[in-house]
Amino acid sequence: MAGIWESRTIRRKKREEKGLNKTGHYSSEIPIGTKGAGMHIDQRWSKVDESGEAVDNEDRLAFLRKLQLAPFDSLEAQTERLKCKGCMKSSKYWCYKCMLPVVAEGVPNVPLPVKVVVVSHPQEKKSKSSIIPAKIIAPNDVEVHHTVDDIPQLRGKDEPYDSVVVLFPAEGATDINTMTEQELRAIKKVVLIDSTWSQTRHYIRSEQIRSLKMVKI
Repeated sequence: MAGIWESRTIRRKKREEKGLNKTGHYSSEIPIGTKGAGMHIDQRWSKVDESGEAVDNEDRLAFLRKLQLAPFDSLEAQTERLKCKGCMKSSKYWCYKCMLPVVAEGVPNVPLPVKVVVVSHPQEKKSKSSIIPAKIIAPNDVEVHHTVDDIPQLRGKDEPYDSVVVLFPAEGATDINTMTEQELRAIKKVVLIDSTWSQTRHYIRSEQIRSLKMVKI
């Protein structure tokens, strides 16, 4: 037992020397090259390995520096929980039940190049879902359906076959890296499945999704 605690102490000291917090992330902030936003982002992806050495993720950080992010000073200043106008439950930033922001300002509105339809299993916890924020910041382009069997019609009769795709790593799915620019530009709607792997079998077998073109990353 003494050896275990000694090992933990050594790793903790190594993290402190490198300016890392207890989760293995850098506690310092680095500036992001945004226009007039004056924002910073911490090195959340710069973790340490078992030996306590920092893992270099400069490629990821370089990509983040290129992003033009809207200021979120008003969100950082938000300390109180507010009531949702839809269900009257209190939340800090958004209501995951109504999929609506509860703050008056600071929430960006992001137009997407394609429509996104998410078919989410009802057992997926909305409070933990990363799909809800997508609906919050892109309300005009993202649809979320919490259902098992009542899957909506995803491709209309007048919509071309290549215009609606479902993103799923099936064996026969088309790798988007092999698709031409013309094929990619033809995509107008992307369908995502938000569920466990075992639950995806039910969705993939449904006629609404089975009839769509499958692509994978």
